[in-house]
Amino acid sequence: MIRVSNRIGAAARYAVVLAAATVGVSCAASTKVTQPLRGAPPATVAVLPLDGGDLSPRGRAIVRRLVGSALDVRNYRPLDDEFLDQQLALAGFQPWKPKWLPADADLAAFGRSVGVEALLVAEGFEDSRFNAGLFFRRGLTGRLRLLDVATAKSVWAAEVGASGTGGVLTGSGQIVKSFSETVEAGSELAFVRFASNIALDVMDALPPNQKPPAERERPRIENVAVQSAQGAALQPDDFLRVEAQGTPRGRASASVGGGYVDYPLVEVAPGTYRGTIRVYAGVGEGEAPATVALYDAYGAASEPRKSDAKVAFQAPRLDAPSGLVAEILDPATRRVRVRWQPTRGASEYLVARTTTTRPLKNFDRITSTEIEDLLPPDASSANYFVTARSAPGVNSGKSSVSVSF
Repeated sequence: MIRVSNRIGAAARYAVVLAAATVGVSCAASTKVTQPLRGAPPATVAVLPLDGGDLSPRGRAIVRRLVGSALDVRNYRPLDDEFLDQQLALAGFQPWKPKWLPADADLAAFGRSVGVEALLVAEGFEDSRFNAGLFFRRGLTGRLRLLDVATAKSVWAAEVGASGTGGVLTGSGQIVKSFSETVEAGSELAFVRFASNIALDVMDALPPNQKPPAERERPRIENVAVQSAQGAALQPDDFLRVEAQGTPRGRASASVGGGYVDYPLVEVAPGTYRGTIRVYAGVGEGEAPATVALYDAYGAASEPRKSDAKVAFQAPRLDAPSGLVAEILDPATRRVRVRWQPTRGASEYLVARTTTTRPLKNFDRITSTEIEDLLPPDASSANYFVTARSAPGVNSGKSSVSVSF
């Protein structure tokens, strides 16, 4: 976590520092506990995705992850976020929506089904901004509460927030720029600082769990099997099924042939994880086993396990065009020719150009291995980028070459 050390009192939050060509900043966080913790601290907690408010999906994820880390420090062991989100979706909830929370009774039933003692509910988080001349203020506020899954009652609640203020003046008193234009007050970095301060305040506001949860045994994978309907080497748009047997109540992911990294598998029965993978053009060719990793509900990882059977692929990748050469054909007219070696498997090429004075220009797709171009009269140099493209629509990496006058 990032900790902002300059945490000052409420009276100084709105101060604007008037100094010669300097930036004045004050940052503060505050947590108002509206319901003290009732009963013993929970040993296991599920930190739910944020509900309501105006945060972006990334902002919601940042707050959730930092608050979850604060609970972990206090020995409230949080469930793995990815496992929790998978279980929420399988239970019929839609946590990716801005407003998704059901009634507390339904949440408590879900908490019991995933084996935790409490749920941390985060609601109404707002990312507010106010700009008035030399004065700028940005704040992050919201509400948190712990829901006991046995009783479906809130056992702790707090209003949390963090904010930053500041301004800029020159020595003569002339306004140069507002705080929002000179400091990263509108950036994601500032947002992370505010969220970190909120997490630190939450850590202070919650009493620690004096009896840390016992260490759990790492999950295990017993075997991995692969099956395809085709039987022979897999072509683009063919399907492959991966199935793994292992420790129940976790989440699994598969890599096959080096082309699929962390493809999710779903637990279709206790300890049985299954997924169907579609082969896309460009994943490669050859043969390799499927590799599966398993994570328990708290994020502990198993040793990876490979399938005994190997999977054959015939979906070759495209290499980036090689041997690029740019030559000046006529300095007077500024005519340039760019050529390259043919790329195996390519049906056409995508060419783009930038110059010192003009934005990116994309040329029409071409089937040959060269192109001629007239540079603008005000351009002293140009960069050309060439990408190979196959008939199924797979793009290679880019190759580049420069030319100067």
